[in-house]
Amino acid sequence: MNNLPHNSANALPPVDISRLAQTMQTSFGISLFQAPKQQVATANLNGLAVTFAILGSILIVRADAYTKLATKSGIPTFHLAANQFNSTNPVAKAAVVDRAEHFIIRTEIAIAISTGLTDTQLAGSLKNAVDNVLNAHQSLGKITSQVLNTIEDTEA
Repeated sequence: MNNLPHNSANALPPVDISRLAQTMQTSFGISLFQAPKQQVATANLNGLAVTFAILGSILIVRADAYTKLATKSGIPTFHLAANQFNSTNPVAKAAVVDRAEHFIIRTEIAIAISTGLTDTQLAGSLKNAVDNVLNAHQSLGKITSQVLNTIEDTEA
């Protein structure tokens, strides 16, 4: 157990979904839809479904792109692209959801919030996280094209 004295006067404000939504509105002009009685909010940013979820001491910022490719097709292109992306990107992580009718490409970032964040820290963390999950989708698109070109070249 920590025996250091706790000074509540220096405690940082906790992060909850209401504060997060307020920061997104005031800092970036983005309105979030908040789920009632849950620590979850969503927004459509650049055509992607972006979810903000507070899970205990972590804030998850996640962007989903819904594809038209059926999961039963068995085509591994998205999985290969996500694997390549994850091996070179230390910030955002990519995953392919294949438990739905069509593949969902997902990118996410986790932000530690257990000690609280100042308004400036929260706004900066949100900007960084949103920028990174959105940029990750652009990178995945480029990698997917490269993978498809490589497959076509080997089949030719």
